[in-house]
Amino acid sequence: MTLNMGEPGCIEGLLPCLYHPSPEAQRSAQIDKQIAGEKEDFQKTHRLLLLGAGESGKSTIIKQMQLIHVEKFSDEVRKERRNDIRHNLLDAIVSIITAISTLTPPILLEHSENTKSIDWILHNSARENFDFPQEFYDHVEILWKDKGIQTAFSRSNEYQLIDSAQYFLEKVQEVRKPEYLPSEQDILRCRILTKGIYELIFQVKKVKFQMIDVGGQRGERRKWFLCFNGVTAIIFVTACSSYDSVLREDPTKNRLVESLEIFRTVWNNKFLKNISVILFLNKQDIFKRKIMAGRSKLEEFFEDYRYYQVPPNSEFANEYQEVVRAKFFIRNLFQKISFSSGKSKEQKYHCCYPHFTCAIDTDNIKKVFEDCRDSIQPTVASGPDCGPVAAADKGTADCWWSPLAAMGCFGNREAAGGGGGGASAADDIRTQKRISDQINRQLAKEKQVYRATHRLLLLGAGESGKSTIVKQMRILHTITGAMSTLSPPVALEKSENQARVDWIQDCATGPDFDYPAEFYEHTEALWKDRGVQQTFDRSNEYQLIDCAKYFLDQVDVVKRPDYTPTEQDILRCRVLTSGIFETLFQVDKVNFHMFDVGGQRDERRKWIQCFNDVTAIIFVTACSSYNMVLREDPTQNRLRESLELFKSIWNNRWLRTISVILFLNKQDLLAEKILTSKSRLENYFGEFARYQPPAEVQNEANEAPERISTASGEGKHFCYPHFTCAVDTENIKRVFNDCRDIIQRMHLRQYELL
Repeated sequence: MTLNMGEPGCIEGLLPCLYHPSPEAQRSAQIDKQIAGEKEDFQKTHRLLLLGAGESGKSTIIKQMQLIHVEKFSDEVRKERRNDIRHNLLDAIVSIITAISTLTPPILLEHSENTKSIDWILHNSARENFDFPQEFYDHVEILWKDKGIQTAFSRSNEYQLIDSAQYFLEKVQEVRKPEYLPSEQDILRCRILTKGIYELIFQVKKVKFQMIDVGGQRGERRKWFLCFNGVTAIIFVTACSSYDSVLREDPTKNRLVESLEIFRTVWNNKFLKNISVILFLNKQDIFKRKIMAGRSKLEEFFEDYRYYQVPPNSEFANEYQEVVRAKFFIRNLFQKISFSSGKSKEQKYHCCYPHFTCAIDTDNIKKVFEDCRDSIQPTVASGPDCGPVAAADKGTADCWWSPLAAMGCFGNREAAGGGGGGASAADDIRTQKRISDQINRQLAKEKQVYRATHRLLLLGAGESGKSTIVKQMRILHTITGAMSTLSPPVALEKSENQARVDWIQDCATGPDFDYPAEFYEHTEALWKDRGVQQTFDRSNEYQLIDCAKYFLDQVDVVKRPDYTPTEQDILRCRVLTSGIFETLFQVDKVNFHMFDVGGQRDERRKWIQCFNDVTAIIFVTACSSYNMVLREDPTQNRLRESLELFKSIWNNRWLRTISVILFLNKQDLLAEKILTSKSRLENYFGEFARYQPPAEVQNEANEAPERISTASGEGKHFCYPHFTCAVDTENIKRVFNDCRDIIQRMHLRQYELL
């Protein structure tokens, strides 16, 4: 027998007592073994990335995978979801009752006494500590039985409503029970916004899968790129039922069109050229109901559907022919994208596999996933040459942005391929350290920019002057509608103008109204009528936008075909803020990030999402609203609502170190109202009759009122009031310059530099 004495393993086996490996060698061997194990585990795992637009059903699919392949939902999970489901119920009923008055034409309740239920829900549900009392469920049940609410529900494609609305509204009796424990179907239907990245690992017949769910809203999609590494297949989910709906983030964008554009971007991505896409044409249950109801015709949103013919082999047993035609038309829209780009030899694994799915149907998802496994597993056989990691390994792409690669999660791919042993462990560590340093530098740079940015949160009640953007001319519809409802009612000066009122009331409310020349002719004639002018003077007795007079005085300009709005037109235009609108800007090389959140009651629950790392809050109140009531609650004075809102923000425990810049806005309208003396302030706020201005205001007679700012508060929690007029650019510019020093001091305090 011959021994190779140069092999340590041989000496170690024969004379263990004489062989003592160094601690460094032992540590290195342990690391090598761990890396090899992780590498083997990584290469055996099928990574499935769930992509698609928001609310397409991705999170429901990952919940189904947990249900089918991991474990049933525990009682603890069910209890955690109980409150989410109750919030879904609240969101559903608030969305519907808010839409009743905003839809065109608006909808009337079947029973007028049910207005009390609407008022109760809108008034109480906006409270921060709302805890779903039994009275809430009573009001929900009453409203859901009202035919007006049912009509508004049937028009849900005209506003934003969660898909599970009907499901939970029909389960009020069950959801209201204190001991209520959600069923599997309840949890599957529960809508929770996906933020960040969620992973689920499961096994099917000893094959390991890792499913990754990333939020689909526009703000979340920048995170998708981080998940491309080592992906086996992409499951792209689209909601077929969204063909007649618009995005929450962009009400001008059709949801299905957005989904098609995202699919095209994913399909043509250079890092995914060897990845197959499994296309889930989801929400077939809702889609079928819409097509069969015939209310929202597919051809009204996709003109090509009029001429579409079903392929000969597309027959589905026991299925309505028009539904089959519609579902294959949408499938065809996606397949056109996958066919149009062509495929090179290098892209032989880049295929699209479409499936019709219903994410809330466990049996359907189980069957579809079984069918998909044959599509997924051959893709793994294509080898590791897919995704950004492969590109980085080959030197064809920078991989500093890949946290997983930087942390060595993928090991050395050349070694894994058996290419002569690969690089040494030391080379691996040096490479990973270099990449890690690049990541740390990038993160430090981003952190520096983040800390140097002043985040300003705009808060206030609805219509306080925060948002001013584009187009409105149906003002006279509101004024003429109020003439008969005011007490006492107002008559037209010229009875022949009644025909003009009737024309506007009948024609100007349709969704397709395109502002013909006849409309402007009627508007000009009515605006000159003294009865209409008297009704305008009493606008505090009904809901009328502040810019009504401004635009009605400009009808001869607005009616021109070549009309281009001026800066002042755009500033004065009232558009309801729904969701969160962000603006980034610089002043003297200082970064500012301003967040505008809707002020209506049903929008306020979104405010808390914006509290993180706020430098200052700009609270806006409309001083001119002292004689007006809320649109949402005609029993509540607008200025009192604003005061209550300010109090809740000032006393909020999360904001006790944040200062508030108070914009006492709409000073132009306030001055106009006070000078005309039609609506006396003391009639609404009795204490004004005895109020005397502070001495310093009287002494500074030449000082512009908007420049007066006296701080109050203590510690880091101050209030800085300013008199403002949001439509006056010079005024806002001057006030903001005054505020800059305040904001920068707050910013320094925030990071304990002052």
